[in-house]
Amino acid sequence: NDPSPSKTIVRYELIDSSDSQFFDLLIFEGSVELKTAENVSFNFETREMYSFEISATDNADNSLEGRCLVTVQVTDA
Repeated sequence: NDPSPSKTIVRYELIDSSDSQFFDLLIFEGSVELKTAENVSFNFETREMYSFEISATDNADNSLEGRCLVTVQVTDA
């Protein structure tokens, strides 16, 4: 029995979809960021909502995976 627990690392992945193309995901932090590109703009009058799926997988011997649906609502600033 090892008295020092091993550190589990979780890796996040943005599941490919039509809406996921507008976002970046930091794979070890799980933070979602808007893509910054000339052809990407977020305007609530054009489109109010984006949805995509994220999976999280740990590095344990009997690895586990979980998924969640993320919905981003665009509002007028």
